[in-house]
Amino acid sequence: MNRTAQISAALQADNVDCVLLSSAPMMGYAHGFFEDGHERLLLLAIRSNGDVALIAPALSANQARRHGIEDVRPWSDGEDCFGLFRKLAEDWELRTAVIAIDPQMRADILLQLQHCVPSAMFQTADRWIAPLMAKKDANEIQRLKAAAKLVEEVYADLLPTLAPGETERELAGRIQAMVLAKGAGLNFCITATGAASAEPHHLPDDTVIKNGDVVLMDFGCVLDHYQADITRVVSIGPASPKVQEVYSAVRDAHNASVNAIHPGATGCEVDNAGRDIIVARGFGPNFNHRTGHGIGIRGHEAPNMSSDNLAPLEPGNTFSIEPGVYLEGEFGIRLENIYACGETEAIAINESQFEDKILEL
Repeated sequence: MNRTAQISAALQADNVDCVLLSSAPMMGYAHGFFEDGHERLLLLAIRSNGDVALIAPALSANQARRHGIEDVRPWSDGEDCFGLFRKLAEDWELRTAVIAIDPQMRADILLQLQHCVPSAMFQTADRWIAPLMAKKDANEIQRLKAAAKLVEEVYADLLPTLAPGETERELAGRIQAMVLAKGAGLNFCITATGAASAEPHHLPDDTVIKNGDVVLMDFGCVLDHYQADITRVVSIGPASPKVQEVYSAVRDAHNASVNAIHPGATGCEVDNAGRDIIVARGFGPNFNHRTGHGIGIRGHEAPNMSSDNLAPLEPGNTFSIEPGVYLEGEFGIRLENIYACGETEAIAINESQFEDKILEL
């Protein structure tokens, strides 16, 4: 069964009339059409009976047909694009329908759609599509491994060049240039040195890397539409005993969470396995985020490794394990790799594992 048919079946089982997808990851997952309409109306509509239609800017119409979408309804700038949706609603009898909506749809577009069919009920599509996306097949696992291998190669090439005197912004630029040079696309890049490494989502700035700093690098890539995401930390020069203590706690927490992965375990249990170690080492208040997030076509998707996720893991689920400890004004340590839930235990998506002690450069 292809993905469009799987989505239709999931909708039909819950008496949902159709789904409207608008983001490149969601349309790409459903039909292989990785297009972004930006401010223009671009809607992939999938009906519970299997019908598929695309409302698209004229500049995307031919490309959509080449991707196998037969019912393409194009519009040109200056035309009433939402008139096409009103016509689709008439054709598909959506005036009082239950309609699932892409969770990444622009609010201005959603408001216009609601205005077109005010008696329809709108719900987020993640309830039906997220479980399908979360369970990767063997081909998807291989694509994730290829993306992971690429960013690990970037990190290996980068290590000999890390030295005092470079700014965070310059380091981030070099990482992104190396990713592009290897043929992948960019998704994000965090570089943080010294006290800034204690800010989990630090925005790289002109702070200069200096001797004694902990340098945190959290970056990834997009390869063949699938995402990679790793976090590595190094010490520029000898690390202090406190840095080594925190690194050891985070590394042990990472390994404990990985060992907790198996079919039937919950995201909460995986989170707790690592968090309990960090709490026991006295750093509980300094671990202020979930242990991991799902990853695939989207950088963040189901399942989350978090205290509020009580759903059991299934073979094919893929997600990050990334515990961290952040000491404000001093430094932060986060260690991240991607794993899949296998038939009995975790499967490493990344080839490299973490050293017993922080790497001193």
